[in-house]
Amino acid sequence: MSGAREAIVGAAQRAGWGGAAAAGAVVVAAWAAIGSFAPVIGTMLEDVGAGSGEVARDRRVAQFEQTHANYADRAVGRSVFWAPKAPPPPPPPAPPARERTEPEAAPPPAVYGGPKLIALLGDTAWFDNGDTVRVGDTDEESDSEVRLVSTDPP
Repeated sequence: MSGAREAIVGAAQRAGWGGAAAAGAVVVAAWAAIGSFAPVIGTMLEDVGAGSGEVARDRRVAQFEQTHANYADRAVGRSVFWAPKAPPPPPPPAPPARERTEPEAAPPPAVYGGPKLIALLGDTAWFDNGDTVRVGDTDEESDSEVRLVSTDPP
């Protein structure tokens, strides 16, 4: 036994810190592998102890359905980020329409009674009494009694 011990100590001294780190990594990996396989082995042994594979499967399905129902009950009717606001109230009814009481505008005169039109060029009109009127002239800009609303030359 002392020969084997001396061989291990000699190998460790030759390996140095790098070898010690590698040996530690192997130990940690083995421990993680055993911890990972333990639930699988436990489940396999549990199924064997239950007798029938269908009985164990039915029990797991029932457990899953119960857990899923609990999770669904927690989420139903909830918002992910905030509580939703109440819907806006319906608009108020429109007020009743009032009847129009203002008088309607008088119809345009049937006959033109102003000065005779001599010429029309663009937005300017010349009359036989010497007045010159442009579209949009105000009373201050024109001495004429005629107001030119628009022109529509041929």
